Amino acid sequence: MVTVQAAMNSPTDSPGIPPRPTVLVIDDAPSVLALNAAILRHVGYRVLTTESAVDASLLMARETPDVIILDYMLPVMDGPMFLRQVRADPRFANVGVILLTASNQEKHIEAAFAAGGDDFLTKPVDRRILVARVNALLETRRARARAAAERDVAEERDALLREVAEAKQTQSAQLPSFPVTWNGWRLEGMLQSCGHVGGDLFDVIDQGPSTRTFALLDVCGHGLAAAMVASSVRSALRLLVRELSAERAVAALNLHLCQLNDLYVCIALVQVGEDAITIVNAGLPPVAVVHDGAVTALVGPNGAPPGLFEESTYDSIRVERRPGMRLVVMSDGLTEAFGLSDCTEATAQRLGLLDGAPTSRELEAGVRGLLSGANSAHADDATLLVLSDERGPPRSRGSKGDKDAR
Repeated sequence: MVTVQAAMNSPTDSPGIPPRPTVLVIDDAPSVLALNAAILRHVGYRVLTTESAVDASLLMARETPDVIILDYMLPVMDGPMFLRQVRADPRFANVGVILLTASNQEKHIEAAFAAGGDDFLTKPVDRRILVARVNALLETRRARARAAAERDVAEERDALLREVAEAKQTQSAQLPSFPVTWNGWRLEGMLQSCGHVGGDLFDVIDQGPSTRTFALLDVCGHGLAAAMVASSVRSALRLLVRELSAERAVAALNLHLCQLNDLYVCIALVQVGEDAITIVNAGLPPVAVVHDGAVTALVGPNGAPPGLFEESTYDSIRVERRPGMRLVVMSDGLTEAFGLSDCTEATAQRLGLLDGAPTSRELEAGVRGLLSGANSAHADDATLLVLSDERGPPRSRGSKGDKDAR
């Protein structure tokens, strides 16, 4: 039977204090049972005692000890039989078990380990050896728990990395391949996320043989969440652009995003026709119009970022097409790296965009070099799109198209 008094003599642990390891001592010799229990209590363990394996089974229905000190020879059910029963229960897989016996016969030792024992001691047991063996089993148990926890963390980390890799692959698959060319226009671009994936995204929407609309999106935030939102916004925008004008498409996107709490996106929507370009800038750095080696116009934000205010309205700016002209659109991950959100012209000049139209690979190299000297505390996703007219030499500055843009 379970000696209730012995269990009661080991008070339960107080709230806020780490629990003491529990040792269950099973021995049908009352004197040995009392002695071993006293030794273990003296060094600080919580001790439960019982004189039979049957009573121990009943006790373990409500208690899970950390270590069991198990007598080999017990009435009704001997130690190895009881141990096989314990090992068959997944709840007790990590419980350390030391078998005690007065016999040192090899067959008994083999039977003890075959049943699932972790250690074996012969009676009478030296106090110091008993405590040392219990301590060793507990340390082994803690090591196994740490290893299991580390495996769980590693598995979660690997699963997360796989998801991130899949998200990055999906995001990359959504991006158009550069250069995009049509009707004498050439579009080059690059996207550099500050993490594995990010909230910047761009898209090119085909609207006929002579018309394309391209968009640069910068969702608030970074990482997977921002990337998922950017992908969703891109899908909605593709539908809207095919049905509505540029300014009405951004207005409709704004109403859609305002229905979602705490979600907004900065966007530049650029519709490129045969003879003119229509620009809607809602929250991004100014779009630069470049001609003959200089910025001839800056199209700043003409509406709040979609998702902030339901009453927001949006205007479009028309820029007449000129041979040799370029249009530079960038996210604030490029401009704010140097402390200003609207320094498009200075950033374009640093990247060499006033004097030529680099390829996408050259843009990537230029942006990496530009950001390498930036303050890492302001790290952000960085996206750049450059639209170039390739119809021959540029004309002189000061034409009607520049005045309209201003």
